[in-house]
Amino acid sequence: MLYLSDIKKTFGGQLILTISRLSFGNGIFWIRGGNGSGKTTMLKMIAGLLSCEGTIQLDGSIDSKKNPVDYVVYLKLKPSMEWWNKFSTAYRLEEHRLDDIDVARSEIFENR
Repeated sequence: MLYLSDIKKTFGGQLILTISRLSFGNGIFWIRGGNGSGKTTMLKMIAGLLSCEGTIQLDGSIDSKKNPVDYVVYLKLKPSMEWWNKFSTAYRLEEHRLDDIDVARSEIFENR
């Protein structure tokens, strides 16, 4: 279970997102909203990529501020963060993606 309470996010001194209380159980959820409504900001805060006021907890015991390492490990973001840090530019990331596509393409044609 993921719990968010008393969440506030400001940019440049301007309050841009508030979430009084929100919880997600197990499963897949569709986050729907108009442009600029805060969907990406909320997901970045949940992922620990943006700081915020308030509380974000996993399973009621792992707090993103009190136990940030446990929180990130629980989310299993640590391996992806290490992977992401290998790329210094978007161009290098795109090169890697294209290499993966070429490998996948060759595997498909070899198996025919």
